[in-house]
Amino acid sequence: MRKKNLVIVEDRAARAAFCTEYLETFESSCRNWVDLAMILVEVERDELFLEMGYSSFDDWAQVKAPVSHRLCFAIKGRYKALKEAKVPDSSLRLMPPETADWASKARNISPVELAKPEVLEALKLPKQKAVKVLKQALPAQHIEEEFKLNCKFAESQGKYVLEGYEAFKRLKDEKGSLSDFVEFVVSEWMESVFAVRGDQSVTVRQCWEQFRPQ
Repeated sequence: MRKKNLVIVEDRAARAAFCTEYLETFESSCRNWVDLAMILVEVERDELFLEMGYSSFDDWAQVKAPVSHRLCFAIKGRYKALKEAKVPDSSLRLMPPETADWASKARNISPVELAKPEVLEALKLPKQKAVKVLKQALPAQHIEEEFKLNCKFAESQGKYVLEGYEAFKRLKDEKGSLSDFVEFVVSEWMESVFAVRGDQSVTVRQCWEQFRPQ
């Protein structure tokens, strides 16, 4: 009986070790975005997708990563933007994915600032902490903390939103996020003509400034 119990204990220990190792490997692969980005850039730059029978990087990514190809595009864009700002790979490896994604967008922080040692040090922090530190360290930069707004759409509304977003990326900003698109649409609406008073055109923003509650 003691031998049987010993085998059971060993089996449980082996299973626990296997599960733990699998989880750690998965976690590492999720966070080690730099190596994946380097591979994606290499395939696109050297047109290695042709060797696999694909006509474009997009086709290769969508077929080989049907679930995660959008993430691949985002990671590749993030990496290229930060490399253009002269951020070394050694620093990129220390950035959490969400922080790196935030830093890769020029509207959040100027690419010129990214090479500064104190900025690179702050970008090792989780995104919200990094934003708070940089907001104080770089007062001349227009750095903002995150504002979350949850929306639900009917199916037909959702299709219109996504169609508009795809058009926005293709025609205006291929790296633009959904939040960039929403900001653009709202800005265009607020600056559009709401009424004509004699020879004067009045925008939605001007009307709202007059009528909104104080």
